[in-house]
Amino acid sequence: MRYEGRQSDAKPGNPSLAYGMALAGLGAVTVLLLAGQLPTFVAVGFWALSVVSVIAYALDKSAAQRGGRRISESSLHLFSLLGGWPGALIGQQVFRHKTKKREFRAVFWTTVLINVAAVAWLIAASVTSSIDGR
Repeated sequence: MRYEGRQSDAKPGNPSLAYGMALAGLGAVTVLLLAGQLPTFVAVGFWALSVVSVIAYALDKSAAQRGGRRISESSLHLFSLLGGWPGALIGQQVFRHKTKKREFRAVFWTTVLINVAAVAWLIAASVTSSIDGR
C-alpha cells in the first residue's frame, strides 16, 4: 500500500522562489558572520540545522511512501524554528514533501518569521551594545 498523503486545495509554492529564499537566508547568515554581526554558533547552527532539515524531510518522505515510522511535524517545525528553515525549504521542494498541507505550511512560515525576527533582534542588540560601548 502506497501512502498518498492528504491533499488540500493549497497550491505549492514556486520552487525557484523557495530555493532563492533558502540560499538568501544562508547567504545572509554567512555575510553577517563574516561582518562580525552574528556569533559563529548562530551561523554554524543555521548551516547544520539546514542539513539536518533536508535529511529529515528525505527520511520522512521515504517513511511516508513505505508506511514506516514518520518524523513528527512538530520536530520538523522545531528544526525550522531553530534555524534550519533554509534546509527545510530545500527539502520540501527536492522531495515534494509537505508542500500542499495548508496547516503545515502556515506553521512553517510562522517559524521562519519568528526565527528571522530573533536573528534581527540579536543583531540589533549587538549593534546597540557596540554603540553603547558595552
